[in-house]
Amino acid sequence: MTASTILEGTDVGQRFHRQWVFRDVNFKLSSGDRLLVTGPNGSGKSTLFKILAGQTTPTRGSVEYRLKGAILDPGEWFRHVSWSGPYMDLYPELSLKEAFKVHFSFRTPIIPQKDMLDCLCLSGYQHKELRHFSSGMLHRVKVGLALFSKSEILLLDEATTNMDEENSRLIWDLTREFQQDRVLVWASNRTTEFNWFEMRLDLQNQGIPTSE
Repeated sequence: MTASTILEGTDVGQRFHRQWVFRDVNFKLSSGDRLLVTGPNGSGKSTLFKILAGQTTPTRGSVEYRLKGAILDPGEWFRHVSWSGPYMDLYPELSLKEAFKVHFSFRTPIIPQKDMLDCLCLSGYQHKELRHFSSGMLHRVKVGLALFSKSEILLLDEATTNMDEENSRLIWDLTREFQQDRVLVWASNRTTEFNWFEMRLDLQNQGIPTSE
């Protein structure tokens, strides 16, 4: 049986000026697969995620999305990808309720908003402006918006970075619950998170992902 979603990278490389950040990166993922991307700061994890999200074109190589056998045009990728990263900004003047309303005017939610707030431990904060949220609360909002949006591809870049143990465990549990049959690409250097992933791509040792 052919998987409904395929995400494939072939000899992907990115160079800034004369310096290669990474090159010769290869992977092939199907519905439900989980890929862990690791590497030290500066190894290109966030750059790779921007390529996968269609925001950056690789210097060489290619990334291809296939959905039910059809190749997607890069201009259509955003309809099928949910993405969260620490460098992504929210509108601080919006309340949490307004932020959810704006986001889900473009995306389809997979659960009701009340359930989202409960899952993120943010019930009672829907009328509070995001400018008054702690960094941990804002991080949960960013990851939640990606997790709870209908998509075939889920990209979570440093989803638990700089979070305390309680918040990290919450994000981790929610990801395991709501990945469903999506392709999941997760960037992290926290060794406690490694065991859940079938494949690992170490950008310090670029190449084909190894099975864990």
